[in-house]
Amino acid sequence: MGKNWVIVGRPYGEIYSRTFQRDAQGRIIVSDNGLPIITADADHYLGNYNYDWQSGLSNSFSYKNWHLNFLIDLNYGGIRTSATESMLMLTGGSKATLYGREGFIFDGVKEDGTPNDITINAEAYGTLVGGRSSNNGPVELFTHDATNSRLRELSLGYDLPVKSNLISALRISLVGRNLIYLYNGCKWFDPDVTYNTGANGQGAENSFLPGARTLGLNLKLTF
Repeated sequence: MGKNWVIVGRPYGEIYSRTFQRDAQGRIIVSDNGLPIITADADHYLGNYNYDWQSGLSNSFSYKNWHLNFLIDLNYGGIRTSATESMLMLTGGSKATLYGREGFIFDGVKEDGTPNDITINAEAYGTLVGGRSSNNGPVELFTHDATNSRLRELSLGYDLPVKSNLISALRISLVGRNLIYLYNGCKWFDPDVTYNTGANGQGAENSFLPGARTLGLNLKLTF
């Protein structure tokens, strides 16, 4: 999904792709069949997959024998592209392909500048823009803001009364990790997961499995 270029004088992590061809006014140009024209070169800048900044918030509360701890992650900026969404567009499995199945007119202009009035259908459009978009399509359609915030960890513990010369304290805690997103610009997939770091595939989603949250019990003994 897109191409990661390393350019002298530019920051590492930039993603480029093909895009819709536009006129001087920024309007998308369509061909004689009513479909948008896609540029031949993958030189359209989508963004950088690196976060602009990262932060975290943690705190602890105690009341009598009860103890509550939490950790919130906040990652701001960056982009992620989705190959899954692109493939679903190609195969007709995406909700986006429901629009125009009976025909629609793409919002653009002809090469002579007149408004487009040629009817196309969702299959023709999805076939054009979907698939392995790093090679043929406008990846901008499947690009998301990577900004996200999640409840990374939450624990609730209780100090049990101990009457022992060996053990001075005993705490049992319920611990959860990666519990919920407070906000996720990538909607349905985890922006912190990448499909291939060895082939410079950072910043792209490709058939990811659902994210996993974990729950467990922690027993802490103090001697």
